[in-house]
Amino acid sequence: MKAFYISLIAVFSFSCQDHHFIPIEEADHIKMQSPQTEQPTPEPDVLSRQSDRESKIKAQENALITEGKIYLGDEQKRRDFGGFIVYVIAWSVDKPGFPVAVSRYGSAKFPISFRLDGKNLMAADFPAHNKKLRIEARLDRDGDPITKEMGDVFGFAERVVNPGTEGILITLNKNR
Repeated sequence: MKAFYISLIAVFSFSCQDHHFIPIEEADHIKMQSPQTEQPTPEPDVLSRQSDRESKIKAQENALITEGKIYLGDEQKRRDFGGFIVYVIAWSVDKPGFPVAVSRYGSAKFPISFRLDGKNLMAADFPAHNKKLRIEARLDRDGDPITKEMGDVFGFAERVVNPGTEGILITLNKNR
């Protein structure tokens, strides 16, 4: 019985192959459909919107939020901050919570120049020009901006600023 089933499978398998066989002489007459390699051209208004969006993103990346210098306070000048990380954080005065922008710098000689721009945004939208921002700088021992440990040092800009403000001065003079 087992041999019968094996022979039955063999017959149907080979006959199926015969059924789909095409001699090579006839193969050149078969029209093969090639996959479409070209993408359809978008409508002009779609291209225009896409280009406008890309231009807006590029402009936003380079748009200045704030820039300035960070100094050490008198007491902090006597400490060694080797291995500490410097974070500059822009906080919204109107909507506290999540930072607007953050930039990270390796420990360096002070004063440190900093710049926050569109590349440092924590959300997709650039802050409006009338938005008030509080700028904080932090020397962080463990390199994790979320934790706040004893020994970390921080300071704030002397005043709240609007996006685009230059010449901000921050003194790191508060110890945790």
